[in-house]
Amino acid sequence: MRFMAFDTLSQSFLATRRTVPVVAFLFCFASRVYGAAGPLAIELETAPPIDEVRPQSEPTRVLLTVLDSERKPVPESRVRVRLHAPDSAFFPTDLPAIEGRRLIDVELPAADGTLEWEYLFPIRGAYRLEATVFDARGERGRKVFTLEIRESRLKLFYLGSFILALFLLGFSFGWWLHRTRRRARPTAGSIAFAAPLLLVIAQAHAQQGGDRGELAVDAAVVGKPSRVSYRLPSGAGAALLTLTITDLEKEKRVLFLGRIATEEEFGFDFQFTDGTRYRVTALAETENKGTVRQEKVVTASATPPAGGAVLPSLVLFLGVVALGMAAGHESRRRRRLRMRLR
Repeated sequence: MRFMAFDTLSQSFLATRRTVPVVAFLFCFASRVYGAAGPLAIELETAPPIDEVRPQSEPTRVLLTVLDSERKPVPESRVRVRLHAPDSAFFPTDLPAIEGRRLIDVELPAADGTLEWEYLFPIRGAYRLEATVFDARGERGRKVFTLEIRESRLKLFYLGSFILALFLLGFSFGWWLHRTRRRARPTAGSIAFAAPLLLVIAQAHAQQGGDRGELAVDAAVVGKPSRVSYRLPSGAGAALLTLTITDLEKEKRVLFLGRIATEEEFGFDFQFTDGTRYRVTALAETENKGTVRQEKVVTASATPPAGGAVLPSLVLFLGVVALGMAAGHESRRRRRLRMRLR
């Protein structure tokens, strides 16, 4: 009886020993399959670091990396990048027409799990960058990054100097008004003197194919994305395409997309942020026709900002002038009073 019980227990133990490895293998296999099918992580780096980037200074290199659950780059994926400009603030930026608008909408291959491009950030504020990862099975992950771009110190210095100049101008005008014996009051003459100044301030703020392939750029209007596309020459085969957009007035590269794997045509949406001339260059390293190059000069049409966009700045500058006038008037009055007391 004891022998039969021992034999049964031994058979159960041996069966368990055989089953454990199989279960462990199936568990590991299922974990790997589930992990491969699960969402992917997306990381972002910039050079220079984002806290050192300033508007309209130099192009910033942006690097995106797609990682799996084991923190390894995921090859053969594609990433759709959508970059949105900062929303409108109380004080407008240099380019109020693009505030809150979409700047870039492009889908790029990440053959080794990484992709990079260069971009010249046009204004200060918090940009929103949406990155969505795709592979043969569809969307695999999505992440939204916030890129805070600070204002240039030199521009802040210019703004402070301009405000100081407005205050001194108002001070001088207030001093001059008190030269009369009567108590200084707003007169038609003073209004006529101030009106041209205010008009100048307002105006200053309101102004603020074939063998080489086919490069096409839709009408460029500030505030509206334009479609930029390039079609490879017929029979060129696969190619590595490099696209560059340069601001000819500032002589700075605005966008750089390097060595994009392309078979027939590549296109994306791009926002021309300023009313000036741009040069769009396409350089394709083709499989059958060597290196081909094509470029096009585009003139972007400026869009006047909405009336409410310049109102906060106008109110600020008028307030500074009025404060200077009041200070000048009061300083002159006290000086005359001291002279009388003597």
